[in-house]
Amino acid sequence: PAMLTAVSVLDSLIRAGMRHVVVSPGSRSAPLAYAIAAAAEAGALIAHVRVDERSAAFTALGIAKASGQPVGLVCTSGTALGEYVPAVMEAYHAGVPLAVLSADRPERLRGSGVNQTTRQASFFYPFVRAEADLTSYPEQVEGEQTQAFAACLNALTGRSAEHWRKQSAEPIGPVHLNICFDTPSSVGFWILWRHRLTCRSSPRRTAPWWLLLTVPVSLRRSSRAC
Repeated sequence: PAMLTAVSVLDSLIRAGMRHVVVSPGSRSAPLAYAIAAAAEAGALIAHVRVDERSAAFTALGIAKASGQPVGLVCTSGTALGEYVPAVMEAYHAGVPLAVLSADRPERLRGSGVNQTTRQASFFYPFVRAEADLTSYPEQVEGEQTQAFAACLNALTGRSAEHWRKQSAEPIGPVHLNICFDTPSSVGFWILWRHRLTCRSSPRRTAPWWLLLTVPVSLRRSSRAC
């Protein structure tokens, strides 16, 4: 479930035009890091790693300002999120499309006093154009979380909520995606590796970037031999 959530969120952002993401590493955000590594290996985006969260935030802000495109900013749970506040405030006032992706503990642990937990939902209010608290995403049936995520994509791209091909009258700016992960630490035996569905007897085809997360070692080895 954690990897499905991470891939679903990241794929939507890539489709919305995100080509750069800055990562501040942490254990709770591991599913996002795995997905980002796969997307970067496939050439779907460029990943930047900054251990210091404040430096990461201003790196992402600078890239978004220079490119005019949405840029992702990823951190783990807890106090790491607080280091992003100055850059998010600047993005809000300057109309910069910055997408903050904060990993969070599962919803049931909120308010429990568990290590590295704090109130992350609506953390940046009122300095974001939209926000989504993704406690169980993707949803089986479109609900509040899907709608909130769509509003975030609209705020990043300037697209109308009524029609994706039309421009919105609302200003572009930063958004906050708070993403809950229950078991985030590992993808088991699945590997992060560029996997091309090719054989010498068939035309070369490139698989979707997320397939890098679902190709076991045995299949990768057999594909090299074909």
